[in-house]
Amino acid sequence: MQFGKWKSQIFPVSSGLPQGSPLSSVLFNVYTADLIVEQGSAGTRPYTFVDDIIISVEENTPVQAVEQLQQANSSLCHWTRNNRMSIQPDKACWMLVTLGHVDRSLFSITYGGGTVPQVNTVTWLGVVMDRRMRMVDHIHHLRVKASKSLPLLRCAAAQNVQQKSLANLMTATVCSRTDYGIHLVPGSAKTAMRSLQSALNESMRIVCGAAKPTACESLRFWLGSLEICERQKLAATTAFLKAITTPSHPLNLHLRERNDQEVAQRLKTVRSWVIDAREIVESICPMENITLNPWIAIDTLTWELTRIGNRSWRERSELVNKAEILEWLERKNPNIVIATDGSIHHDITA
Repeated sequence: MQFGKWKSQIFPVSSGLPQGSPLSSVLFNVYTADLIVEQGSAGTRPYTFVDDIIISVEENTPVQAVEQLQQANSSLCHWTRNNRMSIQPDKACWMLVTLGHVDRSLFSITYGGGTVPQVNTVTWLGVVMDRRMRMVDHIHHLRVKASKSLPLLRCAAAQNVQQKSLANLMTATVCSRTDYGIHLVPGSAKTAMRSLQSALNESMRIVCGAAKPTACESLRFWLGSLEICERQKLAATTAFLKAITTPSHPLNLHLRERNDQEVAQRLKTVRSWVIDAREIVESICPMENITLNPWIAIDTLTWELTRIGNRSWRERSELVNKAEILEWLERKNPNIVIATDGSIHHDITA
């Protein structure tokens, strides 16, 4: 073991960790930390999450990309041998992502003398990516997962659960699954998105106790829900804003320096979600005006700070809350209004 300048003597370790131990992922990341440094090079990007490793290669042609990936695999094989480890080739996979019509059977990747199987889809962190990045398989995956939550809603509705609780249950089960990774779906995949919309429509009918002929627009209005295409735009814009306002975000520098006018868009069907999100943001305000400002201390002698609302408001009617807020605004006529569901003081959480 080594910590700073201190290094222990070599000693055998006979004990291990139980299956599923929280310490396993931490030790794995410590053990493979130098692997990420060795794999990182021009055009090659390694990513890790817990005990999963993925290597991404970007080149101008499929031939160059496969050759670069083979070099990365050879480097990985060399690293594992030096560290007395091994990776089973049949438990790994690789995928060639290209818009061109190429014979994929002409390409192969080997590792440790074995052939790594080539696949048409790769699932990582719950996101299903296909070889053309149309994300249709991911939409189908979300549709299946959302449909499995509908029986739970029906069971709760049969027990005469209040509609507000049913709506919260729908958000936690159905909506959370239909929204997972949806910002990566290109806006042109409207046909595939209809399957997700049907799952949302069915869940709204269960919550409202409405018959099938009931217009979905009225259900969305009643529950304050958004159509799936609007949810996709909202998720993409939220992810985009989070990336460009967080300096430590992996995409921060890439998105700020990216010039979408110079990025070739060969097909409209694979238009990047980043372009759609950027256009939505710039339709409201210029990109240079969006910054993550630090907390600013307000001089209480100059400013009169009035707080209205607390946790008890969650149990009251929204109409009562809205009426009280409007009455306060008319009476006080404030200069600045801060709407937040958390604290308004630095280092103090809600």
